[in-house]
Amino acid sequence: MKKAVIKQIGLVLLVAFSLFLRLYKISSLPPSLNWDEVSHGFNAFSVLETGKDEWGQSFPLIFRAYGDYKLPLYIYLTSLSIKFFGLNIFSVRLVSALAGTGLVLVSYLIALKITKSKSLSFFAAFLTAVSPWSLFVSRAGLEANLAAFLFALGVYFLINFLDKSDYKKLSYTAFFWGLSVYAYNSARVLVPLFVLFCLLLFIKTKVSFRHIKLGLIVLSIFLFF
Repeated sequence: MKKAVIKQIGLVLLVAFSLFLRLYKISSLPPSLNWDEVSHGFNAFSVLETGKDEWGQSFPLIFRAYGDYKLPLYIYLTSLSIKFFGLNIFSVRLVSALAGTGLVLVSYLIALKITKSKSLSFFAAFLTAVSPWSLFVSRAGLEANLAAFLFALGVYFLINFLDKSDYKKLSYTAFFWGLSVYAYNSARVLVPLFVLFCLLLFIKTKVSFRHIKLGLIVLSIFLFF
C-alpha cells in the first residue's frame, strides 16, 4: 500500500517537474516570438475582441493568416489564455506548455497499459518529460505539440478499447483524434492512416460494426466540418 502511494506521489512530482521545465521563464526563453507564434497570438486576440480573424472572417475553421492557412484549435484555445492572462508571450505559449505536460502523463498511462509495470511507465514518462524535442515545442506556441497530445490521448483510449472491449472508449478515441485534425495539418494525414489501420484490425478480429459505429459517427462529424 505504501509503495503504491509513493509511486503515485512520484508521478505527481514528475508531472509538476515537467510543468516547471515548460513554464520556467517561458516569456523570455526562447527570447522572442517567431512568426507563427505572432500569428497565433494576433488572430487569437482578434477573435477574442471582435469574433473575426485578421482578414475579417467570423470564427473561421481555417485561418488565412500569412497565406499558410492555419488550423483553428490552437488559436481558439489561445484566445482563452489571453482572456485570463492578457495579450503577452506567456499567453501565446501557455497552451503548448500545458499540452506538453499532458503528454508526459499520457505517456505514463499508455506505457502502463502496455507493460503493466509502473516502474517502466514512470521511466517512459520521465523520458518524455526531459525529451529535447518535447521541451523545445512545449516552450514555443506551436500547434504540433497540441496535436501530439490529442493524438496520444486517442491512442490511450484505443488501447483501452482493445484491452477491455469497452466500446465507449472508441468514441473517446474518435473525439480526440478528430480534435487533433483541427490542431495541426500533419494529423490530417496521420489520423486517416490510423483509422484505416484500425478498420483493418477490426475486420480481422471480427469486431461487430454496431460496436464501432458510435466512434465512426463521432469521427465523421469532425471530418465533415
